[in-house]
Amino acid sequence: MTIPVHTGSAPIRVRIAPSPTGDPHVGTAYIGLLNFLYARQRGGKFVLRIEDTDRARFVSTSEQMIFDSLRWLGLAWDEGPDIGGPFGPYRQSERTAIYRTHVDLLLASATPTAASRPPKSWTRCASPSSPPSCRRATTERIAS
Repeated sequence: MTIPVHTGSAPIRVRIAPSPTGDPHVGTAYIGLLNFLYARQRGGKFVLRIEDTDRARFVSTSEQMIFDSLRWLGLAWDEGPDIGGPFGPYRQSERTAIYRTHVDLLLASATPTAASRPPKSWTRCASPSSPPSCRRATTERIAS
């Protein structure tokens, strides 16, 4: 297996975005390690962003546990909620104003369509008792 070589002028930026919903997950450690090594090997930045938008499952002590477990593994991020950086904020919930600005620009340009409800086919296919046609992606359905 060969790893593609970055040839762009912008430095490489990789991130992990764990969700603070309980104990740190082994998947966070695994992806964090891979991204950390990739960034270091290529002179890039390793970014930690906290994906804290699931407020129903949010655990207040989980963010610090994420920091502690990643540091215990020897992973040091270049940007993150605890150290800042040029592309913050690094907690997803704190980025709402940024997203709202971009949504407003898109809506003002009339590029997107603001829909009040999904197409009927989505509703029909969302049920566990959906017809078999909802479970098959045929070339004809994809093209339409």
